[in-house]
Amino acid sequence: MIKLLFTLLLLLPDVPSALADVVTKCDSPQGYSYFIPGSRVHKKDEGWVQDGISNGSYLVTRDADGQYDIIFTDAVNRTISSREDGGKIIVISESDKQLVLVVAYPEMNVETWYFRINQSGVGELTVSQARYGKEAIINKHSLFKAICSK
Repeated sequence: MIKLLFTLLLLLPDVPSALADVVTKCDSPQGYSYFIPGSRVHKKDEGWVQDGISNGSYLVTRDADGQYDIIFTDAVNRTISSREDGGKIIVISESDKQLVLVVAYPEMNVETWYFRINQSGVGELTVSQARYGKEAIINKHSLFKAICSK
């Protein structure tokens, strides 16, 4: 019994992250991307293209310490946490009507998330994403919009 109790106490620091509140969930982001020539984008393919993730989503959570995370599902149905993927999340503005976050991935990606949502998490999102650097498969700058609910 003592061994079981000790094991449970060791796991307690991980409990708050597992108990994060859902702020909102935004589905099927759509918009435009500007593709920049590189190893996978030829000069003739440079420019603006209608883009999006029709089966993708963004789940925004806030843990007991008030730390946000954006958990996204991409075009190939992978689920990835921004924080676990190395993103540093900075709160720019937070109110009853909006939430603005910047997520920076060193030498790879920077994102600006502008949620116009009510206290129930209902509203819309516009997100700007700039992918750049040696680690980026494709260098591009995107602006997407998605409808959010809880």
